[in-house]
Amino acid sequence: LETGKIAPTTTYMDEGFVSKSGYTIRNAGNRIFGKRTVQEVLALSINTGAVFVQDVMGKDNFLRTLEDFGLGQATEIDLPGEVVGDITNLDSGRAINYATASFGQGIAATPLQVITALSAIANQGVFMRPYVATSILYPEGNEKRILPKERKRVINLKTASQMTAMMVKA
Repeated sequence: LETGKIAPTTTYMDEGFVSKSGYTIRNAGNRIFGKRTVQEVLALSINTGAVFVQDVMGKDNFLRTLEDFGLGQATEIDLPGEVVGDITNLDSGRAINYATASFGQGIAATPLQVITALSAIANQGVFMRPYVATSILYPEGNEKRILPKERKRVINLKTASQMTAMMVKA
């Protein structure tokens, strides 16, 4: 949506499978959905439709979007021992890795990364640093206030509104 290459109403013809680099990717349950919109691809969780969207985006835009939304990186939350997800599978540049990543396979994201990414959409496209406490009171009486911190805008307001509407419909 952000690239302007697709819209919620863009159609995709699903045949139940797609071939990439000698591999065949199928929809869950080997289902065939026929002609569907991108909105329906999201709502019905159509694997091959996600591959279609990733193809339209291109590898560079796809990878940049994952990184912009914080996947594969620490969220910098105010808790010790944070573990990060892993999107290094995409470093190979292989089409099959990008295709499977489009519907969530071959990469890993922590629940905190996922909720932080989704929050950016709900926050009108602004990616925030997550936090748990509003302040920390130390034994010696000092208090450290923790304020919301905007990290960056990851998508424009129009895209955030479109994504929000699509997710509500899904």
